[in-house]
Amino acid sequence: MTSGTYPGSQPIYNPTEIKPPEYQSIMTLLKWSGILQLIIGILEVVVGLVTLIIFVGVIYIILGVITLFVYTRINKIKKMVEEKQYTQAKSSTLLWGIIALLFSFLITGILMILAYTKFDSLITKEQQMAFTQSPPNPPVQ
Repeated sequence: MTSGTYPGSQPIYNPTEIKPPEYQSIMTLLKWSGILQLIIGILEVVVGLVTLIIFVGVIYIILGVITLFVYTRINKIKKMVEEKQYTQAKSSTLLWGIIALLFSFLITGILMILAYTKFDSLITKEQQMAFTQSPPNPPVQ
C-alpha cells in the first residue's frame, strides 16, 4: 500500500502526473461551464427577486435555483474526472448538459456536451495505459 491511500481508494491526486490532452480539454470545458452557470444562476435569482412583485419573478427564481444546482453538479463532475472516474463523469456530463440546455444557459449545455464527446478517447487511453502497465502473468508450472 502506498502512503496516502487506504484500501479500496483511488491514489491521491498527483499534480506532476502528465495528463492527456483530452483530460485538459474536459477540465477546461467544465471549468467554463461552471463559471457561466454560477454567473447566470446568480443573475436569474437577482432578477427573480427584483421582479417578484409581479408573478414573473418566481420563474426566474426557479430557473436560477436550477442553474445553481447544475453548477454544483459540474463541480462534482470535475472531482470525478480528477479521481479518474471517467465513466461516471461521462454519464453525469451528458445528463446535466441536457438539463443545462433545457432549463439553464444554452452555451453551458453546449460546452458540457462538447466535454461529453471527449470522454471516449480519454477512457480508451486510460484503459490502454492500464493494460500496458499490468504485470506479466507468472509462468505456468
